[in-house]
Amino acid sequence: MEQSIPLSQKFNLLKMVVDESHIHLIMDKILKEIKNNHQQNIDRYNKDLKYFESKYEMDSNLFYEKFEKGQLGDEMDYFEWSGLIELRNELFDKVKILETNNECT
Repeated sequence: MEQSIPLSQKFNLLKMVVDESHIHLIMDKILKEIKNNHQQNIDRYNKDLKYFESKYEMDSNLFYEKFEKGQLGDEMDYFEWSGLIELRNELFDKVKILETNNECT
């Protein structure tokens, strides 16, 4: 995707040619779609985390605490598990921001 025009200029152009109420509708739809995509990814990560929890018979929160303290070792599964937790938590934070700052999501 070409991004030759800065975002601020694109937004100003949009404001010149589209009624403000339509811009609100467009932005609300975009934010809702982003939130839905994040939630789908969270659901996928949770499914993957369940696999590790079952395999190692440990809750992800307990695992992450022990892993961060260096109490579990260096198995490749542990790094993948830890990465999934971090990715999911980043998306949780983004969804929370969307929910707190936009009544339309």
